[in-house]
Amino acid sequence: MSLKGRMMPEGITAVKAEYLPINAEWIHPEETDESKAILYFHGDVFAMGNLKSQRSFISNIVAMVGFKTLLFDYHLAPKFPAHAAVNDSAEIYLWMLEQGYQPEDIIFAGDSSGGGIELGTLVKLKEEGIPMPSACVALSPSLDSTPSPLFADLTGLPPIMIHVGNEDVQRNNATSFGERADFFGVDVRVKIWKGMPLFEDTTEVMKQVDSFIKHNMHKESSFTAAYLYMTMFLHI
Repeated sequence: MSLKGRMMPEGITAVKAEYLPINAEWIHPEETDESKAILYFHGDVFAMGNLKSQRSFISNIVAMVGFKTLLFDYHLAPKFPAHAAVNDSAEIYLWMLEQGYQPEDIIFAGDSSGGGIELGTLVKLKEEGIPMPSACVALSPSLDSTPSPLFADLTGLPPIMIHVGNEDVQRNNATSFGERADFFGVDVRVKIWKGMPLFEDTTEVMKQVDSFIKHNMHKESSFTAAYLYMTMFLHI
């Protein structure tokens, strides 16, 4: 069932994901590789955000990267315990694997509180011995949730890209997570932007997110793509 959304880019549609225990929908480009997908952890969950309110923002990311994206709602605090959102996320990732998606063909992405939830979900998957997605992108991730991935064993997590602003209240947590991830041998990149990354330098942020996602969706990519990926962070 196709869903209507405000300010959806041309060629992008939202279609309800059927047979899931929680509300979810596919944000779908006209032409895409059906075997690959992004699982998006939307932000503002503590301010009653939901997939409907975030659809326009996510659809612009989908239009840029060209991969279909599964956007879903969480069980929210305070009605549900803080770890409920992580459990929801792990459940929907397992559902994707049951549908035939391969872990290496799935990328996690999220922003704000959703960014913290996706990092917590990676830790849960690791602890339960579930295969990791190909990579993870977190925009201004909120890492104040409980249990926090800041204090976890991060060994074995996939490549992670984090963008945060130098005026963001989560800057110190984001850099601390990056240092801890690096200590545990994770391929992690933390980019600190002037101001807030979701509002300033948006074009450059999205260009880097686009390159990172496409590189990790196409690990067999050409030397040129690999070279662009390596040089992208030369001055960080």
